[in-house]
Amino acid sequence: MPKEPKGLISFDEWLKNNPDIEDLEGEVDCDKCDGDREIECSECGHMRDCPKCGGSGKRKTRLASKIYKECVDRDLALWKEYAEQITKAA
Repeated sequence: MPKEPKGLISFDEWLKNNPDIEDLEGEVDCDKCDGDREIECSECGHMRDCPKCGGSGKRKTRLASKIYKECVDRDLALWKEYAEQITKAA
């Protein structure tokens, strides 16, 4: 099987090539409550609104890093599929 590619574009370089994405904002699940809106109190065990998202279950974020990661993951998956085909054909 061919070696995994080492020439993936860096995030900073990718962002330079996609300037319209840099300031895109969106909502993602809160990383403290996982989008559940509540967390368990560590002292009493009762459920309470998540302090990080204010009980909304979402938080605003810049989407550029998420989009970049999705692109890299997709490219690596395509590369692995190609490498498997090459290996089978050999």
